[in-house]
Amino acid sequence: MTPPASAASAHTGHVLIVDDDSFSRVLLREMLRAAGRADVVEAGDGHQALQQFDRGDRPELILCDLQMPTMDGIEFLRHLAARRYSGRLCLLSGTQRPLLEAAQRLAHAQRLQVVCVLEKPISEAAVRMLLTAGQPNGSAHEPVAEEATAAAPAPVELTADELREGLAQDRIELLFQPKVTVDDYRPVGAECLARFRHPQGALLGPGAFVPVAERHGLIDALTLEVLRKAARQFSAWDDRVDRFKLSINVSMLSLHRLDMPETFESIVREANLSPSDFMLEITESALPQDFVVGLDILLRLRLKGFQLSLDDFGTGFSTMQSLGQLPFCELKLDQQFVQGALHDEKARTILESSVQLGHALKLDLVAEGVETPSEWTLVERLKCDQVQGYHVARPMPGPLVDGWITQWHAGPRG
Repeated sequence: MTPPASAASAHTGHVLIVDDDSFSRVLLREMLRAAGRADVVEAGDGHQALQQFDRGDRPELILCDLQMPTMDGIEFLRHLAARRYSGRLCLLSGTQRPLLEAAQRLAHAQRLQVVCVLEKPISEAAVRMLLTAGQPNGSAHEPVAEEATAAAPAPVELTADELREGLAQDRIELLFQPKVTVDDYRPVGAECLARFRHPQGALLGPGAFVPVAERHGLIDALTLEVLRKAARQFSAWDDRVDRFKLSINVSMLSLHRLDMPETFESIVREANLSPSDFMLEITESALPQDFVVGLDILLRLRLKGFQLSLDDFGTGFSTMQSLGQLPFCELKLDQQFVQGALHDEKARTILESSVQLGHALKLDLVAEGVETPSEWTLVERLKCDQVQGYHVARPMPGPLVDGWITQWHAGPRG
């Protein structure tokens, strides 16, 4: 099992401290340096930090205080989200813990990667833990050649030209993370995860290129490329995965194209597959702005046989009315609630309520981010239908899926 990267080797960018209290900044800077991070930059408020950001100075990790006079941390998060910041965030405050946790949920809904929240005063031990937060961790069922599947940190985004050139040069690569049933441990599908192979060899995660694609009109080309590659890989697998459903993430920006259902169907038919082999995942925090057009497209996708999944359920602000009106087949329960439910009463309440709602609406329930036997036991007790996460498997290249299935059936869960 590959250990987490050390604080000294896991980063590729610098650390930015955003805090109006100069003493707090100095204290944090010294603790970071003592923990091996000398590349620390400071900003006395959000405006100064954003000026640095807009000059192209994008940190790998931001430590942000919530209570600042000229621009509070919540407003700063909004500006980071608008700039598609893809690095790690740590929220700091001397305020009550529930407010910190609410800010974390807001940031998550804005597609920001908050790896921890820390109450002031901050200890040296907390800083050391922070430096490895968000790095890959262990897996109970780890596939062969895991080092080939890891996505490198992406402190800066690709440019539109780099992404356009990458699409033309076939630099999009796919990884697959299997899902299994809770009741009988049967492999039933996999989520398709897109990566970008940088010319220098690094494999970049979606934070480096999906926001660029959405801003520069390349998201449809990216989505169709992912679907084509996924369909070809599906056709190459042997008969043991013929009952799989392959999950593909679809951007809400593609739900304005009225011809999208026909285009998707054409791609899967060309690979001698059926639309029913595919689950299209749509994130709750980004449900269609134009409800009429979005509903039109989603209904026609369902009529053609595609399955629809509501991803990251519990993190967005969609209404129960929207959930009842849109033709979803599956709810994916967000990992922050799955992982938090064992030690956080509020997370457990949200998870239990989400499961009850999914059962009432007769939807399949997938628990994401299950990494430990205790988390598996919890979602099994709550009667979730499927599990996805490191306890089952890490994301892996397509050719390894057949071997993983054999390994899984031979293991203790088989």
